[in-house]
Amino acid sequence: MLVKMMVTAQSHDTWPATKDREAGEFFNLHCIDLSQPPQARMRDNVIYRLSKEEVPQYWDKAIDNVLEFELHKTAVTKAGKTVFVGKIAGKEKGK
Repeated sequence: MLVKMMVTAQSHDTWPATKDREAGEFFNLHCIDLSQPPQARMRDNVIYRLSKEEVPQYWDKAIDNVLEFELHKTAVTKAGKTVFVGKIAGKEKGK
């Protein structure tokens, strides 16, 4: 499913390696759903985790832009935040 979302913020975090897992890093985009009709929109901010390939293209460049995403599935983190799995299909034309 293709969805349009406006990127409102971004977050970055790293964690050290432990006995059980490798060190890691993530880059998240925080988005607002712009689906039509408005009644069909997700009401919470939605988090999209950038892949390593997407970071150079979208990190520090996507805030206040509308992006199209190929939405594959949604999930809820242990902290109760909605995240979605998919990929960026592109920037809205004309923006």
